[in-house]
Amino acid sequence: MPQPTPPAATSAQRLTHSSEPSLQDWTQRIYTILGVSRLDDVPSPWFLVPAEDQHELSDREAMLLFGALRARLYAGQSRPTIRLIKESLYSFSDEECVVLLYALRHIALRGAGQNRYWPLCHDMLFGKQIALERLQVTLASVLTEQWLHLYQASKRRLFRPRYGKRNIRWPLAHAGLLIRDRQLLNLFSTEISAQYGSEEFQILLNDDYIDDFVLELKDWLRAEGHLAEPLAQALLDSERGPTIAELAQQHLCSRERIHPQNAYRNDQGDFIRRELLYNSSDNQLQIRITLQNPNNQGRLSIKWEGGEYQFTSGVNGTCCTVICLVKTSRLAGRGLRWFDRTPSPP
Repeated sequence: MPQPTPPAATSAQRLTHSSEPSLQDWTQRIYTILGVSRLDDVPSPWFLVPAEDQHELSDREAMLLFGALRARLYAGQSRPTIRLIKESLYSFSDEECVVLLYALRHIALRGAGQNRYWPLCHDMLFGKQIALERLQVTLASVLTEQWLHLYQASKRRLFRPRYGKRNIRWPLAHAGLLIRDRQLLNLFSTEISAQYGSEEFQILLNDDYIDDFVLELKDWLRAEGHLAEPLAQALLDSERGPTIAELAQQHLCSRERIHPQNAYRNDQGDFIRRELLYNSSDNQLQIRITLQNPNNQGRLSIKWEGGEYQFTSGVNGTCCTVICLVKTSRLAGRGLRWFDRTPSPP
């Protein structure tokens, strides 16, 4: 009696039932996890995280993946040299590079909450067959070059972190934020926008104000009793802190583009608002003045410390803003603080 034909095995099933799948076998699997088909058709920014209908690697899958990577890196040698490993890394194709970097991201994910990236990388990827010091001193920069190569190969769509330690910020950034982290950040965004208005909150999301963003976020986490949360612990961590802060800011920037905070604006009606700001990137004190009136006020300017500053008008001309530099006062400290938030009659 003829037997029914079993359904075709998935790429994951084929890999986990294969004794020694090659690195080439893993290419399709990792591309499927990422939800991409080719490098010239990826989103921007592109994070090496599973697509919505995919999952993280199982422990067995991870073990097989790292075995395939070691076989490729060591070229069959039982005692690989650093030179051999470097030559292997430089010979990786773009597709193999994606697999390698996804594996490095997996290591960072496994080491979340601990300063253990290099010891875990030494164990999981290299099987402790080289000295940990040689990995950190010699091979770390070569691995970073692979991230930079994929960044260029993806037409600069791969997310490129700007903050954190050079040789670990890439995998840490692509490990991503926890769901709980994103929930806390969304709550932070909602409450701060409701308290101060979305325009002020948008300043914190500017790349130049990353230090100010971190100060405000830490203050909020402390005031709301969230210091025991993984997000707060990560921000305080010397290794992960700068990278997590950048991810948090990037997450809220994306959220603001999708969900504009118009409901939280407190600039309705007629008023003049004066704000004292500190631009940490330029070490410059600034005064921001916002005017709102029912009618278009035309072209407005203000004279300040020997200079004349033009107001920038909104679409309908009823809300105008100007930023004046405080040339006679420079501060050594850092931080962003708001003053005179109460609307006053014009």
